[in-house]
Amino acid sequence: MAFTIPQIAKLLGKLALLIPVTNSIVKTLGETGSRFQQETSMDRRLNYLENALDLQSGLNGKITDQLQIVESVLINVEKSLKVLAYITAGTVVVAVVAITVALLK
Repeated sequence: MAFTIPQIAKLLGKLALLIPVTNSIVKTLGETGSRFQQETSMDRRLNYLENALDLQSGLNGKITDQLQIVESVLINVEKSLKVLAYITAGTVVVAVVAITVALLK
């Protein structure tokens, strides 16, 4: 199922609520798509397509940058969780040893 440019722009508009930085790009892309469908001149249609591709490229770049930030945060969280798991395991071992020593006395 192929989507038209306005449908894609509408979907991106809904997704843009999650990524506020992209709102203006998504709105402009939607307007470009609407103008593209109304236009009959091939030269103007090509210009609208070029603009849409430029906007999409910018949007992709911003989303890629945001995903890299999220990825780095997730890597740090993963490291913190590993440290927490090791500390918890060490605490459990110390507690088991303490209980064993207390029971053997």
